[in-house]
Amino acid sequence: MDATISDIKAADKIVTDSIKNRRGSGKYSDRLEAIMLTYDNVYKNGNDCVIRLKNGTYKSIYDYI
Repeated sequence: MDATISDIKAADKIVTDSIKNRRGSGKYSDRLEAIMLTYDNVYKNGNDCVIRLKNGTYKSIYDYI
């Protein structure tokens, strides 16, 4: 399944809420990347997590938060 911008925003909300309520452990970026890497069009590129858009370009998922 491919990720959309709304999926990125939904994952951001889940991670933010879990940190506020002190559930789980780890840094924000680690938690968000763990969720986003389950999608087919999201890849780890060095230290960044990128999404492949329909037009063929790659953008950081953090650009959409």
